[in-house]
Amino acid sequence: MQTKEVIQAAIYDAVREVTGISHFEKNASLIDKDLRIGPASFLYIFDILEKQLQVPACDIFQNHTYEVMTISNLTEALFALILR
Repeated sequence: MQTKEVIQAAIYDAVREVTGISHFEKNASLIDKDLRIGPASFLYIFDILEKQLQVPACDIFQNHTYEVMTISNLTEALFALILR
């Protein structure tokens, strides 16, 4: 089973791999315009997460708002999906 620490590291790694951004807070919004992460980048980020974590990562949007788009909130949401 995946731990929250493993999930969080996977998110950081996916964001870094796709965007090159390596310094951001776990409570910072990934959709903040200052980070300049384009919408298409999120497709790649979620694809990486789905493959690595073996979970339908895009399903988090069924029960969450845009506020899920922080490292901390994504970690919690993905962990909940894994527990289902």
